[in-house]
Amino acid sequence: MEAATALLALHNLPTSTVKKRKKPSSDSPFSPGTRVSVYWENEDEWFSGVCHNTTTRGTYVVYDDGDRRYHNFEKEEFRFEASDHIQHTCLCGKTYTYEGWLRRHKQTCSVFQDAQIVPDPEPPPNPRMNDVAFREYMKTVVVCPICMDTCNKPRMITKCGHWMCTSCLESHLNVKKDCPICRHPLPNMRHTVVHSVLQSIIDRV
Repeated sequence: MEAATALLALHNLPTSTVKKRKKPSSDSPFSPGTRVSVYWENEDEWFSGVCHNTTTRGTYVVYDDGDRRYHNFEKEEFRFEASDHIQHTCLCGKTYTYEGWLRRHKQTCSVFQDAQIVPDPEPPPNPRMNDVAFREYMKTVVVCPICMDTCNKPRMITKCGHWMCTSCLESHLNVKKDCPICRHPLPNMRHTVVHSVLQSIIDRV
């Protein structure tokens, strides 16, 4: 905006001619991923496509045959189609088209945050339990959050402190480069260390 004002000043044009672009309405029914059929009057035929975004120029539609075009659906004939686009739903019931939008929503969603609070394991009923009962109890504490089994060669992520099986973490990094618990960026295994304390407990169990 400042650059545009300075450019107009060089040409002795009033700054009032600079107009801010209006943002599209947030309650637009043409959200990214919405499938529509649009009637092309010049070809007298209906064509199907997917809405990508809505701006002041109109709704940008990418058609199944590869064509792309902006449309003003207030003046053009269209109809909605059943969408096979993957929807990502939060525990609170809100649905998003893209996974990234869902991750941003989860950061402030109270319903999702409450569900992530895992209650502490119940304490042993008898503090003088025998060795067998104590080992069984400890097996419920040192559980990998991915495979839900006793942690095998536990490895801790240095940035966030979460730990899991080494093999489980390696398998996850082949798919996504982040912590599987909190989604903190994790480019490689060099940002992890062997959890020696937890390993010593597992060895005793």
